[in-house]
Amino acid sequence: MTRAKREFAFGLSILTALLLAGYVLVVTPDVVTAQGSNRDPVLCTQSVAVTGAAAATVELVALSAGKRVYVCGFVLNGAGATTATFKTGTGSACGSGTASLTGAMKFVDGSSVTYGGGPGYVMKSPAGNALCWTNSATVQVSGVVSYAQF
Repeated sequence: MTRAKREFAFGLSILTALLLAGYVLVVTPDVVTAQGSNRDPVLCTQSVAVTGAAAATVELVALSAGKRVYVCGFVLNGAGATTATFKTGTGSACGSGTASLTGAMKFVDGSSVTYGGGPGYVMKSPAGNALCWTNSATVQVSGVVSYAQF
C-alpha cells in the first residue's frame, strides 16, 4: 500500500470514528457577499433578547473600542403594526453616528421576521460601534439576536 493510500485510510478511519461518536462534519464553501468580497467565518457564541413595546431605539450590544459586532442571525415577532430596524452607532443607545444595518421590517399582529443562521454573518457594525434596534410604534416586539463581538 502506498503512503498516500495509508494516509487516506487513516483519515477515513478518524472521520468514521468522529461520526460514530456523534460529531457532525460540515464543510462549507467561502461565503461571498453581493459586493464580491469574502466574509470571514464567524462563530456567534452570544445572544441577546430583543424586547420592547415603546417607540424607541434600544441598545442591544454595547460598543467596545476597536471591536465590531457580527450578527449571525435573528428572529423578531411583532404583536401589531410596527416596524423594526437594526442600527449601529456610538453614544447612548446609538444616539450619535447612527447608521441603519437593515431596512424597516414591517410587522402586523403575530408576524415574524427570521434571517441568518447559516455560515458567516448577515451584518456587522463598524469598529467601535454598538448594536441597537428601533421600534417605530408602541407595539410589543420580541425576539433574539445571535452575535459575536471582536
